[in-house]
Amino acid sequence: MQVSICAHKDIRIYNLEERTERLIEEEKPITSLSVSKDGRYLLVNLVSEEIHLWDIVANSKLPLKYRGHRQGRYVIRSCFGGSDHAFIVSGSEDSQVCFVDPTLGCRFAIDFYSEVKSQQDVNVSRSHGLPT
Repeated sequence: MQVSICAHKDIRIYNLEERTERLIEEEKPITSLSVSKDGRYLLVNLVSEEIHLWDIVANSKLPLKYRGHRQGRYVIRSCFGGSDHAFIVSGSEDSQVCFVDPTLGCRFAIDFYSEVKSQQDVNVSRSHGLPT
């Protein structure tokens, strides 16, 4: 499977084995996307400070939508977290790291501002694990 962004708002998913193509049209410009390790989910960050979670195996027509992170000066790229990609994690320009559990629909944030005593941008990096 290959995934690409076209025309700032469109996502094209190509299944090379089956020779099929799927188009997902977002409402706002896309800033980043990430595919889950199992290839089932697509995580899309939008310029509107929304994160959309698409089930691309089930061909969902509507994404799960999450808000709460701040993006103004920098591009915020959310990612899947945990060894089994069970949650979504995102940095934010308000010094928070936001976590979302898609199965429960709950969101919580850790505020780093109070810890460092000054406004800081927070970036989150995904670990691919160490080679064995």
